[in-house]
Amino acid sequence: MLPTGVRFMLLHGAGGFLTGTVMTALLLFFGPAQLHTLILDADNAPLPLLLLWFFFGLTFGGAQIGAAVMALAEG
Repeated sequence: MLPTGVRFMLLHGAGGFLTGTVMTALLLFFGPAQLHTLILDADNAPLPLLLLWFFFGLTFGGAQIGAAVMALAEG
C-alpha cells in the first residue's frame, strides 16, 4: 500500500489533471480565436492536441496539489 502522503499527492494530482482535461475539451468546443480549426487542420493534428492536454493537466494538477497542501495547515 502507498504511504498516506504519496496517495494524497496522487489523488489531488489526478483531480487537477481531470480539470485540465475538461478545460482542454471546453477550449476546443468553444474555440476562441478558431483554435480548434488551427489544431485540427494541422499536418500532425494529434501532437498539438496532446501537448495542449498534457500541459494543461500538468498546470492544473500542480495547482491542485499546491492548494491541497496549503489547505492542510488550516485543518
